[in-house]
Amino acid sequence: MNVESLFTSVPVDETIDLIADRVYRDETMVSLLGVLFANFYMGVVEERIFSQLECPLTYFRYIDDSFVKATSTKAIENLRRTFEDNSILHFTLENSVDNSLPFLDVLISSTNEGFQTTVYTKLTNLSMCLNGESECPARYRASTIKAFVRRALSHCLSWTDTHKELERAAEALINNGYSNKQVQREVRTAIDKCRADIVANTKIIGSPRRQQALTNIGRSVHPERETSVEYDSRDVPHTFLSTYQR
Repeated sequence: MNVESLFTSVPVDETIDLIADRVYRDETMVSLLGVLFANFYMGVVEERIFSQLECPLTYFRYIDDSFVKATSTKAIENLRRTFEDNSILHFTLENSVDNSLPFLDVLISSTNEGFQTTVYTKLTNLSMCLNGESECPARYRASTIKAFVRRALSHCLSWTDTHKELERAAEALINNGYSNKQVQREVRTAIDKCRADIVANTKIIGSPRRQQALTNIGRSVHPERETSVEYDSRDVPHTFLSTYQR
């Protein structure tokens, strides 16, 4: 049995009422749709505000956390008040310290050249993860190591910071029951992939400085070969739900 023209035949108003009624009555549905509802609401508020106000120098949002760079603290405070005036929400502010500000798991530092990023870990972080001696499929343990390595390579903009984060990750993993051999194998595999991408002239998204750092790694393998790397002009190597820049 097949429904003819289902998508175009569904009564829109009735379906919306059914969804709203189900969500209102079912706590499970509320929790499942919470992120979708919240993000949609924030997106509409942002559109409304940035159609009226001049956009900050940089604005990124992921769900309920926003990273904003403006010309002054007064401009940021004005933006906060505008958001509250145009919504039912309350917003708090955290200013940068020494030109650095954590955003999610990224520490963003503002320099004369642009943004510099590295992995951010809270002071209370105990570096606990799935134990290397856990009774679980080997692919889960391997995935745990890869997650640490992948975060170092994706979040750190300079090779110096990448190296420091890989050392910190290796220490954390070894303290959680993984062998140094296992960790170094995954690190080598990830770096070799970066080298291969660069030598093959694969397009890698990121900032010019990160591309130069990774290009140097590629040249250390094939010093005789010049490497041309394309990059995206946006300087923060992270994916956000909302992005506004002028």
